[in-house]
Amino acid sequence: EGDSNAYQGTLYADGIHVDSVDAFLLTASQITDAEVIVGSKDTGYRPPNFDTDARQAYRYEAGVFTSLGALPGAPAGVEFASLANSINSSGVIVGNSDVQVGGYQHAVMWINDQIIDLNTAYASQLAANTVATDAYGLNDSGEFVLVVEDTQPFGGTRYYLARPLIPTDRKSVV
Repeated sequence: EGDSNAYQGTLYADGIHVDSVDAFLLTASQITDAEVIVGSKDTGYRPPNFDTDARQAYRYEAGVFTSLGALPGAPAGVEFASLANSINSSGVIVGNSDVQVGGYQHAVMWINDQIIDLNTAYASQLAANTVATDAYGLNDSGEFVLVVEDTQPFGGTRYYLARPLIPTDRKSVV
C-alpha cells in the first residue's frame, strides 16, 4: 500500500503505458492482488474559491474507471470531492467525502455501489463534539482505521480500530 499523488497520473501495466488512463490530478491509494486500484481523480469541476478541480473517488479494474461519487447534499452546480483510501478482497472500499463546501469531510464506505456515511453510522459510539472524518486500512474482516476529529479548539485527532456494523465479507457483499 502507498499513496502516490501526481498532477498527471499515468498507469503502466506489465511495463506498458495504458493510453486510456492518463488523468489530471490522479491519485492511486491502493492496488489489490487482483489488480484493482482505488484513489481519486479529477472531475473537471472547479469549486468556487479553489485553485484546483474537485477530485472524486474511483475504482479502476480491467481498463475501466468507475466513479464512486460522493455524499449527497452539494448545492446545485457543485460537486463534492471524495477519496477512496482502501479496498478489501470483497470490493468494499473506505475513504472520505465532503459534506459541505469548504472541504469538511466525513468518513465513508462504499458497498455494492452505495455510499454510507460512517459519521452517521457510528454516531452513537462517537464522543460528543467529534466527527469521523476519514477511514483507511480496511481488512478482509471488515475492520478499518477510523479517524475522528474533536471539533473543540485544540481538540486533536484520534484513531480507532473500527469493527464492522454491517457485513463486509465476500458471502454477505456479493
